[in-house]
Amino acid sequence: MAARPEYSNASAASEQIVKIDGAVKRFGGTTALNGLSIEIRRGESHGLIGRNGAGKSTLVSVLTGLRAIDSGTFLLNGSAPPALSDRNAWREAVACVYQHRTLVPDLSVAENLYLGRYQGKRMISWRALNREAAAALESWNIPILPTTQVRDLGVGEAQMVEIARALSQGSRFVILDEPTAQLITSEIDQLITRVNELRERGVTFLFISHHLDEVPRVCDAVTVLRNGRDVLHGDAQKLSTGQIVSAMVGDEATGIALTASEHVARPALPPRPL
Repeated sequence: MAARPEYSNASAASEQIVKIDGAVKRFGGTTALNGLSIEIRRGESHGLIGRNGAGKSTLVSVLTGLRAIDSGTFLLNGSAPPALSDRNAWREAVACVYQHRTLVPDLSVAENLYLGRYQGKRMISWRALNREAAAALESWNIPILPTTQVRDLGVGEAQMVEIARALSQGSRFVILDEPTAQLITSEIDQLITRVNELRERGVTFLFISHHLDEVPRVCDAVTVLRNGRDVLHGDAQKLSTGQIVSAMVGDEATGIALTASEHVARPALPPRPL
């Protein structure tokens, strides 16, 4: 059993956003989650690390209400999660920002923020919509004009609009799935700054990344997955890159070493041996 991180907050149990214990999820003869456990506290940024096939995508599908676990326990905000069919409840509880855009490029930022939330209304006041969107963006310190067309946004700006959309729907738990994969260095710095600012205001993040040098910059805690299991939990500031890599590859770690250049050039997960 992986060692649990030590939390200084004595009321941590009441502050848990996610508590999963012994989760199992099978697809036919494939076991995607094999007794996985993870705890995510309110206001923290929790790193999720693992190679392709480790179980990250399946875990995200469980956390966003797209799939249910076959066995084990799952508490969301201290209670049983909503029914899979209750999409409104899921959108209010958790949002996922994927590395590929889900925004509509031919609509404005404001229209994307409130897309689908004005159904049944015959008349929409665009002035009021833009004013409401501007207030939301300003409140979360996101310097983007609501009238900007999404197609004119950079990748990093589009990600911040996706985060703003999640927050405007009421969610305070945001999953960032490989958020820096398509960003240049300056955009990565801006994203990390924004994430840290939002954390200070109580927003919780699950940060999924292959770039291990980003983890201590943005994460409090880390969980490493391998073969559908949680194999390492720890403080993101104390775990070394070597410890994380060793946990990811397990017995395959023999002979794998990180060079100095790999540490400088954004260490990523080692490839699977052929």
